[in-house]
Amino acid sequence: MGTVDQVRREAIQRAITGEPTTSRHVQLQDMGDGLVDAVFVNPASTPSSLGEQTAALNAGLVDFHNVTDKAQFDTIQAVKPDVQYHSYNAGFARGIRFKINMAPYDDIRVRRAIHLAIDRQEMLETLTFGVGGINQFTTSVVTEWTVPKAELMKMPGYRQPKDQDIAEARRLLTEAGYANGFKANLFFYSAFTDHPSLGEMVAGQLKRIGVEASLKGMERATGAEANRQGAYEMTLFSNGMSEAPDAGLRSTWSSKGSVGRSSGLADPELDRLIDEQGIEMDPAKRVEILQKLNQLMMDRVYFVPLVSGGYFTVWQPYLHNYDLNFSGTPRLDRPADAWLDVNRMPQNRR
Repeated sequence: MGTVDQVRREAIQRAITGEPTTSRHVQLQDMGDGLVDAVFVNPASTPSSLGEQTAALNAGLVDFHNVTDKAQFDTIQAVKPDVQYHSYNAGFARGIRFKINMAPYDDIRVRRAIHLAIDRQEMLETLTFGVGGINQFTTSVVTEWTVPKAELMKMPGYRQPKDQDIAEARRLLTEAGYANGFKANLFFYSAFTDHPSLGEMVAGQLKRIGVEASLKGMERATGAEANRQGAYEMTLFSNGMSEAPDAGLRSTWSSKGSVGRSSGLADPELDRLIDEQGIEMDPAKRVEILQKLNQLMMDRVYFVPLVSGGYFTVWQPYLHNYDLNFSGTPRLDRPADAWLDVNRMPQNRR
């Protein structure tokens, strides 16, 4: 198999003996004739920051990677013009979730004011370099049961320019008793690559209506527990709705689900729609129910949609039959199908 680094030798040896590898990022592949090769996402010997992973990809130490930033992708492509790639919008909807039974978020006027203050076009251009998508209750890649984009972009909160929305947001806050705004805490996941910048932009935009949002970063486990317990005021939330959203709806938005219940959300009409879409067998009728559900979420502002990132899956030109992974985390979903053209690999990997 030629010269390989220590991590590679250890991975191959452990595959042969049946022992677990020390790095969860090493994917193993049977090459036939008793040989085992390894495809790397992020070897234990490679630093884990995004910039260092990009450098490792450029150096041929990493065979595939998921890039959540167009500027980073442009850097990779400039160094490696032959890199293979596929671009896509994230399959989850980033947005703001509220503790619904806590003041001031129990007042729909406050929630609507926050929705109106968000400038999604500004987010799209600044955070995704124009290649992301604007969400509704679900991710921008779902179109079957959402408002058509042309119509959506004329609606309050989505339209441009923002002057009318900001004026209406201030009016709503004044009517709700917050003429001078209020202070708030906005929780986010520190480990999610887009959450810190998204949180900063939300906080900056809310200042335009007098809401001073302090950002509170949480580790993934802590954040998940906070969501389960409802231990937040406002939190950046990843709404993983799709064309088949039943499980997500029941667990996170129904008052019968743990996350929905802990958020203080108790809406009989929403619960009814969630139950109905789960048992409707006619696809067309189910879409109609989901359209009503999406509209209800927009009208009652239980969730303030933001933007989905523009992501890129990239892989080396010598990696073949790579199964595309539409997420922000690199993984090899079908290792049995992938193979490496050894003659095109870096000399020290042969």
